[in-house]
Amino acid sequence: MTTEWHALTDRANARAGDWVAIHGTGGIGPSALLLAKMLGAQVVVVDIVEEKLT
Repeated sequence: MTTEWHALTDRANARAGDWVAIHGTGGIGPSALLLAKMLGAQVVVVDIVEEKLT
C-alpha cells in the first residue's frame, strides 16, 4: 500500500473533500480506494469489467 499512499499524499496531495478518480480495480485500486476514503476524499472508481465494480 506504500505505492498508493505515495500517489495520494505526495503526488496528488489529496485532502479531505477532494475528488479522487481511481481507474481500475485490480490489485492497487481497492487499496487506493480505502486510503483515499481514509483521507476524507470523495472517490469515483471506474473499470471496464462491470463485475469488479460491485
